[in-house]
Amino acid sequence: MKGYAMKIKLFFTFLIFSLLIPTTSLQAQTKKDEFKKIFGRWLRPDGGYVLVINDIDDEGNLDATYLNPRPINVSQARASIESDQIKIFVELKDRYYDGNYYELHYDESADQLKGVYYHLGINQEFNIYFTRKPIN
Repeated sequence: MKGYAMKIKLFFTFLIFSLLIPTTSLQAQTKKDEFKKIFGRWLRPDGGYVLVINDIDDEGNLDATYLNPRPINVSQARASIESDQIKIFVELKDRYYDGNYYELHYDESADQLKGVYYHLGINQEFNIYFTRKPIN
């Protein structure tokens, strides 16, 4: 009887895990598909700054580049979904960019990234937005 009970237990353990793994994988893929909306080149019209978002990993870390007009080091960039809205955080660490950062959200109806730029060097914050820039 012990052998039969063990087989039943193993069967149900396998069944539970086999049901969870595809769901988790499907949720991760759905989330990644949602983030594809923010991929591309984004222009901040008030200064010509460009944010390029190329990809995202499973932990929400973005492959991002920032140009002014030359590349500025992006020390960290990540995205998340909160209250059905894509949120983006980008931190810059380079000459004259000592930890300045963006907190943005994706406005799907306007196809814009909107939010605040925190300039730590002059202790100011700016309400800004980025528009999608076609790739030439």
